[in-house]
Amino acid sequence: MQAFGLIVSVVFHGALLMWAALEILGVDKLPNPAAPTIEAEIITLSEFTNLKKGDPESKQLEAKAAPEKEPQISKKEAPKAKPEPPKPPPAAEEPPQPPEPLEPPKAETEPPPPDPIADKIDTSVPPVPAPPDQDAEAR
Repeated sequence: MQAFGLIVSVVFHGALLMWAALEILGVDKLPNPAAPTIEAEIITLSEFTNLKKGDPESKQLEAKAAPEKEPQISKKEAPKAKPEPPKPPPAAEEPPQPPEPLEPPKAETEPPPPDPIADKIDTSVPPVPAPPDQDAEAR
């Protein structure tokens, strides 16, 4: 019975793969968009240098700067008054000297009360056994 299931599975998987391959081959390819053409000319070094110098046949040899326009003030808007600069602060007096630090009071410190749990932990740890003598085993 298992052989029948295996055969059916192989047949259906093969059919599925064949269908997918035929669908992929049947798809039309998209057209490539045409690349835009750029017009270019090759020039010599002397032509390039002359281009950088400018046109020798021009009537105006130097460019004139455009005159700057003065800002127009409307009649309704009055010129604003300039604010006065702030007055310097008065001379600072000599700062008072800081008070001398106070010595902290010496309090008698009492030893902390004994900790019963720590004492039990210290006594409950078994001592580490000493390693056996090798000389004693050899005898």
